[in-house]
Amino acid sequence: MPDIIKALPTKKVIILYGARQVGKTTLVKQILKNISGGVYLSCDEPDVREAFTGKTSTAMKAFIRD
Repeated sequence: MPDIIKALPTKKVIILYGARQVGKTTLVKQILKNISGGVYLSCDEPDVREAFTGKTSTAMKAFIRD
């Protein structure tokens, strides 16, 4: 977790991946408790999944900003 927190100010994309049910979501939500302005988006939500499916990076940025 310290490596992820240290990388956050770089404003780069951080990809967290792994097998199902290993704690990825729990880890992200724990980190976000200590980060102001952080947002968790789940692609399990149909509107979020639709917003990111087949979209350009510009469209994704617009969705996040809104």
